[in-house]
Amino acid sequence: MATKWIPTAHKGLRYYEHPTRRHGKKKDRYYAVRFRCDKELYEYGVGWWSDDIPEEARRNDPDMGFEEYVALLSLHCGLRFGEISTLTWSCINPAAGTLAILNAKTGSRTAYLTGRAKEMLQARKRAAEKAKERDGKEVSPDELIFPKRTQITGGAMAQASKSFPRVVEELGLNRGITDRKQRVTFHRLRHSFATLLYESAHDLYLTQRSLGHATGAMTARYAKMSESRLREGAAALEKAFAANAAKQAEQEQAEQVVNFTK
Repeated sequence: MATKWIPTAHKGLRYYEHPTRRHGKKKDRYYAVRFRCDKELYEYGVGWWSDDIPEEARRNDPDMGFEEYVALLSLHCGLRFGEISTLTWSCINPAAGTLAILNAKTGSRTAYLTGRAKEMLQARKRAAEKAKERDGKEVSPDELIFPKRTQITGGAMAQASKSFPRVVEELGLNRGITDRKQRVTFHRLRHSFATLLYESAHDLYLTQRSLGHATGAMTARYAKMSESRLREGAAALEKAFAANAAKQAEQEQAEQVVNFTK
């Protein structure tokens, strides 16, 4: 059966509906853009879109927001991708708000959850439990929180989803950047966590322990001053100079003796 494309109100933008799949109130749609250039017809796929996804569907579908959840955990807890991919439900301590990071690159450690990260894991647990209930099963403590999403092989993910670099490209975050160290990658989320943590706490040892670095030398690069902090320092120095100059002027004025009598 031939694909039935449906035009939209925007010139060149059209879509077709998935015959069965539905996450929202309408069937999932695949959008594409068609245009002509030098008399040649081009078409680029935009991707799948689900309209009006109810919150209940997000809670019940364990794969809903999968890539967003993985990225959020790296940004909020400073985890490497390899550490996230091997997390099991037994690693979570809900009461303490912690994650047990086992067999990491530099050994095991404890990661502390932000409120948002904790809510995300709770939502994912509820969704996983409901998915298991439909099959008459229960979630095992040894099951991966973020398993590979292929029914053939399963197991732990070997690399981050391709969705992350695709979104980075669409947003133009790496446009014009040639230095590999400056390009936005998934691992940059961990760097952002470290930089924000140090700028907030100004505690190098705290940052080291949170990242799981073996030595302080590995963490020292995050102790760089941000532009805003440098501006604050310059402003404070300027105030100090002005206060010192005013004090000196007052002293000089007091030392002057003016005799107006004859």
